[in-house]
Amino acid sequence: MLSDAAVQRIQEIVKEYPNTKSALVPALYVAQRDAGGWLPREAMVEVAEELDLPESHVYSVATFYSMFYLKPIGENVIQVCTTSPCGLRGANEIVDCFKKRLGVGLNETTADGKFTLMEVECLAACNVAPMAQINEDYYVNITEERVDEIVTMLGRGEKPPYAEFAQNLKGAHPIAFTDAELGIDVSGIKPADPVVKKEKPAEAAPTEAK
Repeated sequence: MLSDAAVQRIQEIVKEYPNTKSALVPALYVAQRDAGGWLPREAMVEVAEELDLPESHVYSVATFYSMFYLKPIGENVIQVCTTSPCGLRGANEIVDCFKKRLGVGLNETTADGKFTLMEVECLAACNVAPMAQINEDYYVNITEERVDEIVTMLGRGEKPPYAEFAQNLKGAHPIAFTDAELGIDVSGIKPADPVVKKEKPAEAAPTEAK
């Protein structure tokens, strides 16, 4: 199920964590991208085998986080933030724009499998609302015109130039790619010195009152 490249990346990720349980979330992220945007049961089983974890634990984590999908979704997942600050800046109107442009409702996927539309809680970009996360990219200050542009370009397999990772990381995703693929040079970074645990001084035995 998992490609050799995905298995290799998971093995590399494990080395960056104190134990395999700590590496589970990024490992699932790699597996999901490798499987085309969702997590088939077979992929979760293989992640459990790679990390030597119970399948039940892997499944419980995958079902807990909203960023993991257990059924096929659209090629482009549009998540519009509609919490209060974004709502005050027109987020609900932008949701309606996406609905009209795509011809689907919330939590629905277009017939061609290109888009899934979702409503989500805070994405920590209140100052540039209305905004949405589409796949791994943030799109901010969205207008009706930008909705049309975003859908048109993504539908053609192109990415708008103002997509966050397209601007800052050349389209790469920090979880699924290595430092070299991201163009990050870590050769001059030295690990921090290990923390030396200081022994607590022994308390003196209480003296009996005379």
